[in-house]
Amino acid sequence: MNTINFLSLLKRELVRVLTNLNQMVFPVVVSSLLYLVIFHLVLSDTRLGGDAYLGFLLPGIVMMAIINSAFANSSFSLFITRWTKHGESLFIIPLRAWEFVVAYLTSGFVRSLLTGVIIIVAAMFFVPLSISHPILLFLNVAAASVLFGSLGIILALWADTFEQLGLFTTFFLTPLTMLGGVFYSLSQLPDFARKFTLVNPVFYLVDGFRGGMGGVA
Repeated sequence: MNTINFLSLLKRELVRVLTNLNQMVFPVVVSSLLYLVIFHLVLSDTRLGGDAYLGFLLPGIVMMAIINSAFANSSFSLFITRWTKHGESLFIIPLRAWEFVVAYLTSGFVRSLLTGVIIIVAAMFFVPLSISHPILLFLNVAAASVLFGSLGIILALWADTFEQLGLFTTFFLTPLTMLGGVFYSLSQLPDFARKFTLVNPVFYLVDGFRGGMGGVA
């Protein structure tokens, strides 16, 4: 392993994330909190569930933000590197392919973890929180970061334009997250929709994260 080169690339990616929190983390946090604010205002005085539903909703909102952050981090960073022709100098660094991948995935994991922590802390003003299984939470964050960060790398290497990245987000990533049990329980679905949900990997990430927070998946 080329330790110095690997750590240099990892440092570059981490510095890029940490020095641009206002662009990379806070927009996702704000959009996620807007979901909670809207549902809090709508459900607070109705019979639709109130705080119980907000407690059910929060883990799904957090996982959706984590997935989007992991994908956006690796896809945007690597695509910009190719787009600006910086990749021609970057890829001559004596690093193995897996070392490049680990560096990008690690920075995506840090960004996703920061996003999730900030949302959970901010959500304490809306929802009473309890963390039942912190290790399970951590493992689900890591799994989501690796899975969708890897998809981001693949798409960044394949895409030739920003539009192609946008098409994947619109027609693949967004439907997966929206139909992954973020806003509803599996028991509420008809049979055909339940079968579709059970082949959606996002559902298991959301469900595992929900189990880690509330103790019940």
